Amino acid sequence: EIYFWLGRYVERSASMSRLVQVQTAFDRGRADGTGWAWLLTLYDQLDDFDERYGANGGRSADNVIAYCLTDQSHFGSVASTLAAAHLNARGLRALISTDFWIQINRLRGRVRNLPVTAVHENRLAQTCQQIQTDAYALLGIAESTFYRDSGWRFFCLGVEVERADQMSRLLDVRFAQLSSGVAVAGPR
Repeated sequence: EIYFWLGRYVERSASMSRLVQVQTAFDRGRADGTGWAWLLTLYDQLDDFDERYGANGGRSADNVIAYCLTDQSHFGSVASTLAAAHLNARGLRALISTDFWIQINRLRGRVRNLPVTAVHENRLAQTCQQIQTDAYALLGIAESTFYRDSGWRFFCLGVEVERADQMSRLLDVRFAQLSSGVAVAGPR
């Protein structure tokens, strides 16, 4: 079970940073920054977000980015997801490679200590790309070094389940937008 969740959390951190990067490219140069709410809808987190940041005017690009990437108290942020992955890796420390352990520590530390400037519009895409690259490196290290036993199969299952979950969420939100006839800002 620990392998399963480790795989899901690593994939989730890559996926969330990829979605933020896509939205950054779509939103670049827009003055209002209001197109970010779809990320909250995607994960059904509008209510939680509004409690933390306020419903009136709280859905700014800066707040949504912080919520998705660096908010340590939000269980779905990249920072919290990587903390959970690290905790699972610690439980498997005797079974995972030193390379995997070093990489997960490096990635977790990098995200936990992101400077405010790293999530500014000018550097956000670069920051997200670095998180994705590091998460993909973790997946590659796992591919190269994990024993091919039931733990490996659970790890792969976790990655694939997370990918399927992400895809179903994207399709669900998009079809809801199309069926309602409401033009919603966000990637097409």
